[in-house]
Amino acid sequence: MLMKEDTSSMMINRVHQVVTTLGIGGAGEVYSIKNIKDNTMFAAKFARKDLKVTQAKKLLLLQRERDTMEELNGHPNILSSYQLFKRRRACSQKDGFEACKQNFGIHLTTAPYHMIEYCENGSFISYMRNQAALPENIATYYAEQLIGALHFIHLKGYAHLDIKLDNILLDNYFNIRISDFGSAIKINDQPYVSIRRGTTKYMAPEVRDLVQDETFDAYKADMYSLGICLFLMLFKRFPIHLEEVVYTGTLDLFKEDESLDSCPFDCDQDIWKGLTIQTRRILLALLNKDPDQRPYIHQLVEYFQLAPSNESIEELIFDEMQRRRTKYEEDCYEKQFIQPAACSKNLKPESGCKEAKVVKSPSNKSGSSTNVTN
Repeated sequence: MLMKEDTSSMMINRVHQVVTTLGIGGAGEVYSIKNIKDNTMFAAKFARKDLKVTQAKKLLLLQRERDTMEELNGHPNILSSYQLFKRRRACSQKDGFEACKQNFGIHLTTAPYHMIEYCENGSFISYMRNQAALPENIATYYAEQLIGALHFIHLKGYAHLDIKLDNILLDNYFNIRISDFGSAIKINDQPYVSIRRGTTKYMAPEVRDLVQDETFDAYKADMYSLGICLFLMLFKRFPIHLEEVVYTGTLDLFKEDESLDSCPFDCDQDIWKGLTIQTRRILLALLNKDPDQRPYIHQLVEYFQLAPSNESIEELIFDEMQRRRTKYEEDCYEKQFIQPAACSKNLKPESGCKEAKVVKSPSNKSGSSTNVTN
């Protein structure tokens, strides 16, 4: 078992060593772990120890998320789930049963955590904290990846209900992976639910203001959260609706003669006017307070007309994202070690002045399901 008290030697099943804590959410704790035999990196999600529910409930929550991720496995922009332990036939035997019980002390058909894909570049929110707002072509590139992944999720009959930059990870090639399906629900043909889930700042108004006995369209709620993510990428702030700006009627994504010069949000008007009409249309459609006026994901896919991945575009995106990260690391390096106050005669280079991380651009990248909008 994972023992939080001894962080220097945390081990899982004597094979995987815990490296560091990646994040702690409302119900789970995620750690990066390394296979000590081949140095393969994974992540492992545990139920929070301070979660005030029974152990059986914790296991049920983990199992539910694991089952959801396994059903959604296969899309290049959705985080993959790996089972560390298969459901063991040996557990039905006495020796196997006792060994499992000693290790876990729980019902033996499931593990008390689940293994997931490790994303080298962390969460999108962590990346954005250290960067300026993204240029439109990069934000649109990621919007298309998100749209493709969310389309897949909705086609499978699921609503995510916690789409946010914290739950969007970046792999080693800076392609996105939607993660954290702990709030996801299976809804199939009936999208109206009464369960309030998600993160308040990313919630659609009808979810945030939900009262007892009311329902909302879970698919449309995901669309609003998607709009929040795109807005954050472009403006690096949450959208605040300006009450004095009112758009009458329904915003039609396919209507070419509609005027979109005025931004209905508290944002940089120069950036807004610099966006293409297409991006403005999408933001206004997704962030409409009225869910009936928001598009479903298949309508957005039709509007974007998602194309197969383009390797030259992927190369440009990777180079730009890596350049921004490297510049940030170099700036930090200069502030800490280049300035005289930091690198004095008494500071030994080997103990303090470390080099900035440099990552070479790969010649072949995979994981993107969509193309950038020029």
